[in-house]
Amino acid sequence: MAVEYDTSFVCGGTYEDGVIYVDPNGNAIDLTGWKATLTAIAPCGGGTVFTLSTETDPPTIATLGSTGAINWTVAQATTWGIQTGGLLAAGQTCVVLTYQLNIYNPSLNTIDPLGTATPLAYGSMTAFRGRIAPP
Repeated sequence: MAVEYDTSFVCGGTYEDGVIYVDPNGNAIDLTGWKATLTAIAPCGGGTVFTLSTETDPPTIATLGSTGAINWTVAQATTWGIQTGGLLAAGQTCVVLTYQLNIYNPSLNTIDPLGTATPLAYGSMTAFRGRIAPP
């Protein structure tokens, strides 16, 4: 069952965050061999803003292991692009994106041919306007 997790970041900086996948007793679930994707969507059906994955080079979601931790990184250029790419209108201080984090285990063939996977977390990512351009 997916859980709601809301978070925020400032445009122009590297954004790092994550969740820990645990069972109902609070024990970490071993995610060794599992893969993950995170997709952030613009408001009002505006389309995909960015997608993170364990499959990119370098990975934008850290390798999953026995601790249940799933950590992601959004590059500085990507967060700055949210501000400069038209998602933040002049005078607007923030924009709220929605996201979904999915996991799948290729060795168990838990991803179907259409590419769907197990939803793990969802929520909002509030992107606040940065004060200065990154170097």
